[in-house]
Amino acid sequence: MKQKTGSKTSMVKLFSIFAVVSVVNIIVLSSLYFLFPDLRDFLIAEDKLTEDLTALFYLLSFILGVFLISRIRENRLRRIYLALPVIGLLGFLEELSYGERIFKFKTPLVYNEYFDALHDLLPIAVNYLQVHAHLLLFVLPAMFFILIVVAIVKYRRYIPMIPDVIGNYPPVGFFLIAVSMILFAQVYDLNLVRPDFAKLIEEMFEMNGSLALFFAVLSLWHVSPQDSAAKTEQFEKRLSFSFLAIFAFFIFLGGGSYFLFYFNTESLAKESETYLDNVIPRVFTSWDPEALLHQLVPELHPGEAQNRNIRMSFALQAKRFGFMKTYEFKGNEAIERYKNLEYFRHGDTIYVFTNFAEAIFEKSSASLRIITIKREGRWCILGLKIDPIRSIR
Repeated sequence: MKQKTGSKTSMVKLFSIFAVVSVVNIIVLSSLYFLFPDLRDFLIAEDKLTEDLTALFYLLSFILGVFLISRIRENRLRRIYLALPVIGLLGFLEELSYGERIFKFKTPLVYNEYFDALHDLLPIAVNYLQVHAHLLLFVLPAMFFILIVVAIVKYRRYIPMIPDVIGNYPPVGFFLIAVSMILFAQVYDLNLVRPDFAKLIEEMFEMNGSLALFFAVLSLWHVSPQDSAAKTEQFEKRLSFSFLAIFAFFIFLGGGSYFLFYFNTESLAKESETYLDNVIPRVFTSWDPEALLHQLVPELHPGEAQNRNIRMSFALQAKRFGFMKTYEFKGNEAIERYKNLEYFRHGDTIYVFTNFAEAIFEKSSASLRIITIKREGRWCILGLKIDPIRSIR
């Protein structure tokens, strides 16, 4: 009994410390954000202070969690608490985009979102619904709320057990706080509500969510080796199964979706290069403006005056560079849409790529930056930029 009382006292202290640390960092970050506007980029931008702290708390949760679980003798408790360091590792990898931010490998662009982490599935789904089934954006949250209510009514007999579960399993309370904060941050990130300080709110919730997970791992110090009460055994079996099912679902859904989207993007990228292989020689070998005008998106040359400017520009470029001898592709990347232009919408019929190539002309070599767009099954040129590299003597 004394051991349990001491454990509960330690948990109360741990919850108190977490509450104080959370309140303090919210006050400090908010004060710095509003009092010193020049610091805002440093505080909340991508790969800056709050994101770095979030990644650090996830990493510490993984490392410390593995160590503390190794000290627990009961296999049953190990299986339950193993979820904590696994979530810490996944959270750390999510913050690093699974290495994309370090190694800069190519990731698919799907409905205006670069899919480099599991949490990107949510904004991808929302963007998809905005394009194809806008009304479902209102129907699905209502259905989700109804399912939550049904689940609570169906399993209401387990609700009185929650205090006992938290008492017998100290990390559960912190874990519920972490999940709540992280889910709120992900939903808030969907741009449904977007005040000027929205990024600050999102980053603070994400950081404190990772901090709550770290405290859940810290609470493993106070895990008692005693068996839980018999009335909670069925609950903990459901809990273990739920963790396993959720992990399996997200890993399968995330991994499968990533490879599906990646290969689709790669296929489109090859289509774009094949299209340019047919266009570039016709346009640049003799600087033929008519060949380019025929391939341009119609919105870019609405009148004869614009077409005349393109012809004059080509005549000047022909004098400057001479005719093209050879060229070589240097890669391409999908680009995000501009929401005010309909033809930048990524979906079933419209895709946009930036293609990079180097060309050797008679008088100079140059880098080519050509933006291609596929809409209604046809590839066109959306933009063209030529930068000289060096003169050829």
